[in-house]
Amino acid sequence: GGVLAWRRAPFAVVVVGAAATTALLRLAGVQ
Repeated sequence: GGVLAWRRAPFAVVVVGAAATTALLRLAGVQ
């Protein structure tokens, strides 16, 4: 289980990073 989680971690980081970037861009656009 740990190995699968470790392999999925990079994908999760990319998804979270993209979502955070989009949120920041939206907030910056509103301001």
